[in-house]
Amino acid sequence: MYMRYLQIFSLLFIIGALCCMGLNLAEGQSGMVIKVDSGAAPKNETTTVNVTAINAENLSNFLIKISYDPSVVMVVDVQINPIFTGAEANLDYATEGWISFGTYSNTVGYNGTVWLATLTLKAVGDEGDKTYLNITQAEILDPDLEDIPYVINNGTFTVKEYTPPTTTVVSVNVSCEVTDNLITTEWTNHEVVVWFQRYDDGVGINYTALSLTKTSQVSSLEVVISNEVYSFNATLTKDSKIIVNESLGPEFTLVIYPSLGEVINATIAYYSVDKLNNTEESKFITIRIDTVLPHLEFVSPTPANGTVFCGNPPIKIRSSEPLESAAIQGHVTYINGTTVDFNDSMKMVAGSEGKEWIYEIPVNGDAVVLYCVVGIDLAHNENTSEYR
Repeated sequence: MYMRYLQIFSLLFIIGALCCMGLNLAEGQSGMVIKVDSGAAPKNETTTVNVTAINAENLSNFLIKISYDPSVVMVVDVQINPIFTGAEANLDYATEGWISFGTYSNTVGYNGTVWLATLTLKAVGDEGDKTYLNITQAEILDPDLEDIPYVINNGTFTVKEYTPPTTTVVSVNVSCEVTDNLITTEWTNHEVVVWFQRYDDGVGINYTALSLTKTSQVSSLEVVISNEVYSFNATLTKDSKIIVNESLGPEFTLVIYPSLGEVINATIAYYSVDKLNNTEESKFITIRIDTVLPHLEFVSPTPANGTVFCGNPPIKIRSSEPLESAAIQGHVTYINGTTVDFNDSMKMVAGSEGKEWIYEIPVNGDAVVLYCVVGIDLAHNENTSEYR
């Protein structure tokens, strides 16, 4: 048996064999599978694929020959799992479309999923060219050099174009403005949920990177990254990136939960990288959250509290931040006992950027006026002034 083993090993270096198309074990069927992974790379670039034994039982030595179309791909290196002793690889005929590798002196048997070797492949064909990575000859042996039955699962190799992945914000739970590669949310006073979707045309997403831009108005930001079944907390900063690995799937969400009394104005840069290290250009989303109530104060020419005034008293309010709207409400009680309620919008003072608002309360005769102002900021936080 041992001599037959050495003879087969020699034959692997000098003869070809019939091409074996990819086979798979039927679902639920037991037995060992020798699998070649599929790969892809742009022209003149390299990638790696593994050759693996699945459901191995007492696997000790192996001899494998792999064939391919040399006008599409070239094997330029073979790394055999170092747990196997006496490993050898032959690349002398790589330009003719086949290589071989194996071990001959290992005495230990391995079970389960066993990595046998890693092939380094160089794309030499044109974009779209494809070839099988076929195991055309193999001998799998136990420590006693007895044959172990197996089936083959062949791989493929495709010459890919230099196309980076695409990451898209498919939805945000607040209204947004979109310009070029920048999305800007309106101000809000509650959590913001951003749904990301990432796509690659074949080789697969490696990861998505998220970080704060240098111009972001916050230096760090606590977020929750999640998919339908898994989530994790992370901190976005300007100096480091959060890596969202491919394991989260093609879609994931980023959620920001604000604290009371917090203002967040953060610009997040995001991009994805595929398994060939093709990287898309960064895109950006600015998220604006404000949970701080606007502070309102009366300023001149508002009459002081308790002032006797002749005519329609002008009321002017100043806010600590821009307001979306300001309304004055109250009532006028005349000396005859008649009361007139009012609830009117105030007018923004030109040039105040929404921080100053004015209104004249209509009064027809001697009366006592009681009023306050309700201001709503751009994030819809509402506060009420003192009563006068």
